[in-house]
Amino acid sequence: MACWIITVPFIERFPRTLLVTSVVVGLFGGILPVLDMELSASRSMIFWPFFVIGKLYGKQILDWAGSLHIWQKLFFTAAAFGSVGHFYLDEVYYKWFYGSLNFAHFDVSIPEGIGIRLIVDIGALLMTLMLLMWVGDKDTIIAKIGRNSLAVYVLHGFVVRGLQPWLRDIEDVLNAPMIFLLCLVLALLATYLLSWGPFERGLRWYSSTVTRLLLKPFASLRAKPGKHSDKASS
Repeated sequence: MACWIITVPFIERFPRTLLVTSVVVGLFGGILPVLDMELSASRSMIFWPFFVIGKLYGKQILDWAGSLHIWQKLFFTAAAFGSVGHFYLDEVYYKWFYGSLNFAHFDVSIPEGIGIRLIVDIGALLMTLMLLMWVGDKDTIIAKIGRNSLAVYVLHGFVVRGLQPWLRDIEDVLNAPMIFLLCLVLALLATYLLSWGPFERGLRWYSSTVTRLLLKPFASLRAKPGKHSDKASS
C-alpha cells in the first residue's frame, strides 16, 4: 500500500504512461528471480494495476457498473463465476491468487507464468465488477465495509495466521464441506469486525502521516487543480 501511494503523484502527472507501466509490471514482475515475499515486493507489483485503475477511473467504473440492466449484470455474474469454475476445474494452484511468489517458485516457464497471471487477473477483475454491479450506489452493509476496507486489507493476514493452527487441527474432526462453511463464516465475521471504525481511522491516520512525510520531496510533481482542464479547454 505504501509503495502504491508513493506513485500517486506520478499517476496524476502521467496517467496513461503509469497505467501501461503498471499493467506491464503486474504481468511481467514474476520474471524477477529475487523479488517475491521480501517486503511484499511481488504483491506490490502484481496488484498495482488495480490501484492505478481505481485511482484513474474508479468513479467512472462505479457509475457504469451501477447503470447496467439486470440482464447485463447476470451476464457478468455468469462470466465471473465461470472464471472461478475454470480455476477450480483446472486445479490452478491456490498460491497464484496470493500474488506473493515469482514464477520460479511455481516451476513454470515465463510465457506460461505470464499467461496464468493474466487469466487470474481477468478473473479478479470480473469478480470485482460483479460485486460493484450488484452493490451499486446503495448504502448497504457491503458498501459500508467497502468504505472501511483498509483495516481488512492490512490486518486480515494476521487473522489467517492466528487461525491456521486451530483450523489444521479440525481437519480430522469435520469433513471438507463443513470446513468450507466454517471458513466462510469466519471470513465474513473477520471482515465485519475489521471494518469497525476505530481500526479504519487508526490505520488511515498512521498511513497518511507516514506517506505525507515520504511524499514531501515530490510535491512539485503533483498536478495542480485545474491545470490540465485549463489546457484542454484552451
